Amino acid sequence: MRAREFINESHNQNDEVEDFLFSLGPDDVGVEEMGPYRIHFEGFSDWCQQDAQERCTLPASDPRHLPSYEAVYDEVLRDFISREGGNRPVDSGMTGTEEYPVFYAIFKKELDEMALPAGWDPAALGHDKSFKSRLYYTLQRVRRLGGGSSRVAFIIPDQGRETVLKIAKNAKGMAQNEAEVDILTDGYLGRLDIVIPIVDYDKLNPQPTWLQTELANKVSQTKLRKLLHCGKAEFGIRHFIYAIHNLLGSKQNYMPDTKKIKEDLRRAGQTEQDVEIFFEYVDEVADLVNSSGLLIDDLSNASNWGEYKGKPVIIDLGFTEAVKPMYTRG
Repeated sequence: MRAREFINESHNQNDEVEDFLFSLGPDDVGVEEMGPYRIHFEGFSDWCQQDAQERCTLPASDPRHLPSYEAVYDEVLRDFISREGGNRPVDSGMTGTEEYPVFYAIFKKELDEMALPAGWDPAALGHDKSFKSRLYYTLQRVRRLGGGSSRVAFIIPDQGRETVLKIAKNAKGMAQNEAEVDILTDGYLGRLDIVIPIVDYDKLNPQPTWLQTELANKVSQTKLRKLLHCGKAEFGIRHFIYAIHNLLGSKQNYMPDTKKIKEDLRRAGQTEQDVEIFFEYVDEVADLVNSSGLLIDDLSNASNWGEYKGKPVIIDLGFTEAVKPMYTRG
């Protein structure tokens, strides 16, 4: 497949960017600035492809092990994102040929991005400020959306739409911010349809005091069941959680197996299409949980979910296995 065929399957870029991508070959590696964009690219020569194949044969305990050949592209993308300070690309994909592909990612330059609303002082949310003073500063400027024991969410305007700003209110909230940013800026996890997209986050401090995401509509348990195609109220979200446990091999004796879950869904009047969509969401959440340490059972509560562009998304991604001990210690 030629480069222009690859590019046409992705986002439309201007002609200059497209021509540049089309010119890349397997020996090309580097960064190119072009107008408002910064383009990272890495070609895969014979040596690169052979090295990736050999890494797939290494034992899982080896730090260079690849679970599959395609995983090398995720690795490259993570490296690109790391070089860009955790910013997500506006586009990424393949150019070159099928025999000699070139992986690329396109980022908007930092100068063109608005980290916080105009007039805000980033230092007021700095690591040297108290939790109370950060929250007070924000409360004087934007509307409070809600909050929990560790973070407070606010509504802030950004380029003609409303977005969510989450600010930590204690050390637990800082840990949750860090865990959530790690997930949402991951080259693979952050692009899953099941997670709310990140807009920006605090890059000035050791731990992010704040992060900004798109705004999702709140959902009730009833609405969430419909969005996930879970069936009637008798099942609630339980079957969805049980199905994830089945897929990840953490099923307990009291949980129905996958076959029984499908039978229950059909008996409750769900169509084959409903069942298929249900398990597509199960697969995606299981992938997320397996790669991030997100707690499965925590996802049974509708408060952790929202509706974004007509689809269910997880809006609270900070409570992971790594963060949980902070809560059990009190």
